[in-house]
Amino acid sequence: MSQEVLQELYIRVAKWKSEGINIFAFRFPSSQGMLLLENEISGFNELEIKRNLTVAGAAWIEVKNRRKYSSYDGSHLDEDSAVRFSKYLGHE
Repeated sequence: MSQEVLQELYIRVAKWKSEGINIFAFRFPSSQGMLLLENEISGFNELEIKRNLTVAGAAWIEVKNRRKYSSYDGSHLDEDSAVRFSKYLGHE
């Protein structure tokens, strides 16, 4: 994770929010192995990113039951799960 890119994202979210644009953020469901890779190798700190995005003006959608969606490669949802997840996001 690039801290510079994240800082730019937070600035843009605040700008968009000030322009009346609603921003929604969430962490995609993925396999446990992919979560570990993202967290440990890429440095993805969900709590910090969530906090900074919400401070900037985004609404964070907490994805409940992340493990109920299946993936064909550990990262990308299969078709059925993608449709169900899209419906979940729309509802949230």
